[in-house]
Amino acid sequence: MSGLVELIGTSEDDNTWRSAINSLGKIDKDNSVAISALVDLIGTFQDKNTQRRAAVSLGKICKDNVVAIATLVDLIRNSDDNIARWQAADILGEIIKGKHFVLALSGLKDCLNSEVYENDFNRYKDRYPIIWVCAQNMTYPDFYQAWHTQPTNSPIPDNHRQNTDIPTLLKQLQSTDKTFPVPLNIRALEGETDISAIAQELCTQLYQAIFPTDTDIPAIRNAPEFKRLIPQLKNRLQKPHIALILHSCPCENALSSFTRKLADSQMGIHIAWITDTPLELPLTGFAADGEDVLEAVQDWIGGIGA
Repeated sequence: MSGLVELIGTSEDDNTWRSAINSLGKIDKDNSVAISALVDLIGTFQDKNTQRRAAVSLGKICKDNVVAIATLVDLIRNSDDNIARWQAADILGEIIKGKHFVLALSGLKDCLNSEVYENDFNRYKDRYPIIWVCAQNMTYPDFYQAWHTQPTNSPIPDNHRQNTDIPTLLKQLQSTDKTFPVPLNIRALEGETDISAIAQELCTQLYQAIFPTDTDIPAIRNAPEFKRLIPQLKNRLQKPHIALILHSCPCENALSSFTRKLADSQMGIHIAWITDTPLELPLTGFAADGEDVLEAVQDWIGGIGA
């Protein structure tokens, strides 16, 4: 495999490097080594023909791979090559499924505006079909949340970003038929011991994450008052369960105690922490530097209510 990539980078013969890229597209479906090689080609080679052929081969061997999808989104967002953007959009429309619609939507929505329409219609036209596919395959709450999420400059979730940019990574979480995930950056609560302050901050962030245009955020003081809001929230989301994923703050005693009181599977409120601190039930913990943390959290969400 590495020999094919090296051949592409060093050969001056067009037929040789074209054959090498095509060969990568004939490897077994979802072969991680081949996918990684093609992703590297798209990201590191500035030659337009190389990027185009690598994108085509990528579409042939990956079914629903998050790195491949993020790479195609990145190509559509940033390439100056009309043909490469069109190819990437066409391929993305064929392979994207399930939990990865939110990744495409959050990565491309910022280009779907009147300014792009008037000044660069081709770029607008390349993105519109993917946005439409996302709209057809996502629930309204999921689409709304993704549309109001700030896009990252580069959505490719490689291992480095998994370990160093948890807030960006968790924005890719996808809801299920039963559960709506809500990542909350609670950095502001570090060192906080006042229960009323903890309750209000979590409530405020929850409302802002789910309903960013709402200005009527309830005033609460404790876990029981917080839990009284859950039925109304579930009704608005049309989901029987809400999963809070707390991150960017140490799981200190006051926070741990409060969230244990708040978590209630019977009421449909589930809480996970991204932390290395050992947790007691009913809380769930995921290590920030663990492999495939996004996949692990998504699997946890998928198991809620099953």
